[in-house]
Amino acid sequence: MDANAVTDVKARTDIVGLIERDLGPPAKNVGRGKALWCCPFHADKDPSFYVTSESGTYYCFGCNETGDSISWLRKVHNMSFPDAVTALGGNGSIAPAPVVIDRDARERADQDRKRAALDIMADRWPTAERYHAQMTDRSYWYSQGLSDASIDRWKLGWTPACPTYQKSASHTIPITHNGRLLSIRHRLATPSTPGDKYRPEMAGLPALMFGYDLFPGNMLLMLVEGEVKAMVLTQWGYPAIGIPGAATFKPHWVQWFKDALEVYVAFDPGAEGNAMKTCAILGDKARLVTLPVKPDDFFVRYGGTSRDFQAVLQQARQG
Repeated sequence: MDANAVTDVKARTDIVGLIERDLGPPAKNVGRGKALWCCPFHADKDPSFYVTSESGTYYCFGCNETGDSISWLRKVHNMSFPDAVTALGGNGSIAPAPVVIDRDARERADQDRKRAALDIMADRWPTAERYHAQMTDRSYWYSQGLSDASIDRWKLGWTPACPTYQKSASHTIPITHNGRLLSIRHRLATPSTPGDKYRPEMAGLPALMFGYDLFPGNMLLMLVEGEVKAMVLTQWGYPAIGIPGAATFKPHWVQWFKDALEVYVAFDPGAEGNAMKTCAILGDKARLVTLPVKPDDFFVRYGGTSRDFQAVLQQARQG
């Protein structure tokens, strides 16, 4: 069957209308030619099945099922590939110029998908509250150096099975912006490897900073790797923002630091190169902090004091 004919069939198919015939009206419209349903491929209580006409694809943020109009007919109606193409109006003899989605269109579709994921997460505050309420044993968070006040302030929690890695229980960290839930980070209790301990509540979410909207702009801020480090430093009186990893700082995040007086970049030992790159992005207000240990370990494992930490900050240099 001619590949161009298949491409043309998919380009001419209204995938939202196609899926609506099977699933009924969407649970939520998220823009022109974009819709959300509860996923038909797994037990889905919240609408997480995202369909967009522009890319002609569907994607589930809960189970990661993905495909196009042809794969929909094959999976849902048990059609063969040729039968699915024929059902959509192709007979294998049409050979128009191929329809190519350019890079800008793919990027727009990716941004739309991320925005749809954020819209889904915004409705899941009850999930974050449930994780917090069902945590009867706080010893893990105590071991990380966090007090009851911090545990309650950040709504830290626990669940017996991470939704995106059900082989492990997980410790949960809500990520918010102006009272809106953006994500829930899961720290796996039994990760497959020590370096693979984080999972999102659902797939498809963008990289996010932790705590960036919780402090007045005219402050001295710390920038660290990870949410726990940010919480520990904040608890010790050093307001801190966490990013997912040393190499994840996004240039457009600079806007959130425009009113800060100074930003002390205190990444883990061994990440000096990424710390310097981040300082360069932040500009003149950035200060490079060199620590012999991780910032949270400085206080929790090695018994450092605020006076000790202040002395380190005084040695920070402009990045």
